[in-house]
Amino acid sequence: MELTSLYFFHVANFLSTAHELKAYNTKIYCINPKTLHNYMKSYNEMPKNDFKDAWVLADFGRVERCKNLSEWRGATFVALQRLTRYRFNLSQNLSKEKLYVLNNIYLKFSNLKKKEGKNDTVNPFSSLFGATAKATLTEFLSINEII
Repeated sequence: MELTSLYFFHVANFLSTAHELKAYNTKIYCINPKTLHNYMKSYNEMPKNDFKDAWVLADFGRVERCKNLSEWRGATFVALQRLTRYRFNLSQNLSKEKLYVLNNIYLKFSNLKKKEGKNDTVNPFSSLFGATAKATLTEFLSINEII
């Protein structure tokens, strides 16, 4: 079947887990629409409609173009999808929390990035989230204590 938006997902899961189809040793393959579109170009001047699309999809399987594709594994797909979304969410939250901390650090130590001397714009710490910066911010309550 063709990977079209969300329409394929439930049908692919149902067909891949159907006990009635296990007796026939069926395999479910989900094909990228671009791959199928390129295959459809080999049929000159074929009209574009759902019946012809289904015929081309069946022909794609008939000529054994599915050998290079991996069989549909719904549970693996869902697990990978959830892990990817969870990782994205964690990275978004981490960047949001770092920004929140930097804003609070700026309110407390607005001159943290400046050094007296030749280069006033040089950062005294190699990383604002490094061990030295953390120790300095947690052990000292004001700039006067650091001085």
